[in-house]
Amino acid sequence: MMKRVKKFKLRELPVLVLDCQAVGGKPDKGFLLEIGWLRITADAPLDPMRFRKKTKSFLVKGINRNKIPRNVTRLMGIGLDEFEAGIPEKDIWDKFLQAAETSIASTGLKFCPVVIHYSRYEEPFIRNLFEKYGFDGDFPFKIICTHKVISGLFPGLPRKSLRAAAGFFGFSLPDFRRCQEHVIATAYIWCHLVRLLEKEFTIHTLKELNHWMSSYCSNGDGKKCMRDYPLEEKFLKDLPDQPGLYRMYRSNGDLLYIGKAKSLKKRVNSYFRGKGQHAEHILEMLSQARMLTTTTTCTAVEAALRESDEIKYHSPPYNRSLKDQGREIVYFSLDLKKKTSKPGWTFPLGPFPHARFLDPIKQIMDFLNEKNKKITIRSIETVLNLSPEYCPDPICFRQGIDLFREEFFKDRFLDIILTDLKRLGVLFWKEKMEAREELEKEDEEVQESGDIPESTHDNNPSLLSWTPERIIKVLKSIIRTGIFYIRRADWFCRLCESSLVWEADRKENRRLLSVEEGVFQNVVLVAQEGKIPVPSGYKRNRFQRQKCFDIGTYDRMRVLTTEIRRILSEGREVEIRFSPRTALNAEQIKKILLWI
Repeated sequence: MMKRVKKFKLRELPVLVLDCQAVGGKPDKGFLLEIGWLRITADAPLDPMRFRKKTKSFLVKGINRNKIPRNVTRLMGIGLDEFEAGIPEKDIWDKFLQAAETSIASTGLKFCPVVIHYSRYEEPFIRNLFEKYGFDGDFPFKIICTHKVISGLFPGLPRKSLRAAAGFFGFSLPDFRRCQEHVIATAYIWCHLVRLLEKEFTIHTLKELNHWMSSYCSNGDGKKCMRDYPLEEKFLKDLPDQPGLYRMYRSNGDLLYIGKAKSLKKRVNSYFRGKGQHAEHILEMLSQARMLTTTTTCTAVEAALRESDEIKYHSPPYNRSLKDQGREIVYFSLDLKKKTSKPGWTFPLGPFPHARFLDPIKQIMDFLNEKNKKITIRSIETVLNLSPEYCPDPICFRQGIDLFREEFFKDRFLDIILTDLKRLGVLFWKEKMEAREELEKEDEEVQESGDIPESTHDNNPSLLSWTPERIIKVLKSIIRTGIFYIRRADWFCRLCESSLVWEADRKENRRLLSVEEGVFQNVVLVAQEGKIPVPSGYKRNRFQRQKCFDIGTYDRMRVLTTEIRRILSEGREVEIRFSPRTALNAEQIKKILLWI
């Protein structure tokens, strides 16, 4: 058999590139959802469009819908109905075997080479299909794991997942996890790896590849080593010690990430320190970053404000916040019965970035007013935003509602409206602030005494039992959050027409930012004792201000509020003018931001 293998160079060897999508990590605990493959040779032109046309992928038909978790279909970007358009698992297996037999017949080998990125995941499912549906003879596949090959070639690469490896070679995977794109990515990686193996290690045949892999595995595969980032040192030299924006790119020019910094030099270099602790998605990004550009700004505030709009425009894959992500501004009527995406006199509440912040408040009012006497698991799920298996039973929930009303509304015949919940929201927020202050005091005492505090709560809902008292606690949290977003909407509507002056540094360098219709105008240097100009749009009423809001405007106001809070926390002065008669100094702003 090995003599026949030698007849084929790796770049000429026909292989089947395979990918599977499944629920569960092993066949005995899960099942296949989709299978895809592509027959190529490594010397094929690196053309993703050509790969895409030749890739075969099939959804598995006949799966019990109730066994497919919602997060799986969300990650795949498909609906449950699409599985009805698939084909039975055995038919997919027969098609795959036919492709393998064609490959075996064309090479004269006794096996079909199958390239998988992470074979520890896919191989058990393929062997399970072989055992279930049979095949004359031994297992007909020789598995080649590209993850193992990359681990040998680039042991210091921070992450070697399919997305990280494909990006390292300049291929961009879409967000949704589908077999077709994963097969294309694996094929792209394989073609690059074969070229590198020939160039760096003079490995030309499958036998030589197997020998090399067994050699490096026995000499330390899996051992931790120093991270080796692909970004060249030249991009890190001479970075300015100034505020600004930085952008990271793949080798193919795709933008990966946009970030802001008070000091570009310190922030960018922090990614590449040996002991830096980074989230998984950041390590995945750093495994692909090959290029870096920067833009300096006069202040960190300007960098933060520019970052928000740039992320909206470019939507880099590794920026998790400040992206549109299908969000839409929502407005509510005063009784919360109606909502719309467009402001109007009958929808004065808003803007809100999502309806989920106010929808539960309406449900709670109905429960308290007994307009929704029949409580179901579905209605509880809507209010608590939990999966059904984690929800309390309806009887326990009703007891919690009754106790809540008895505690906070003495008049049992009073019709509860939003104003009443606003009052409670303020009360609950004060309780939260007081609890936070008390916790900070306890932490200081613990640090002085050296004692280790016991855990006071458990955030895992599956480990907690429901009681009426706990339901009251959750209802308070929901009301507090909803009222918080109502107060934030009021603040944003004020802030979208304003003039802001802040102390840019401790050298009494004052900057002026004008905000008009939610858009930032130019930042300019102003005199130390100069009067803050009146914003040009101060006469605009609430409805006119709401009309200027989209997700971009909302996020700009959110970023600006965060920056104001940061400036104040650093002991610098801030002043905001809303009209000729209304201006806030630093102390007044601090008090307001406690509630925003």
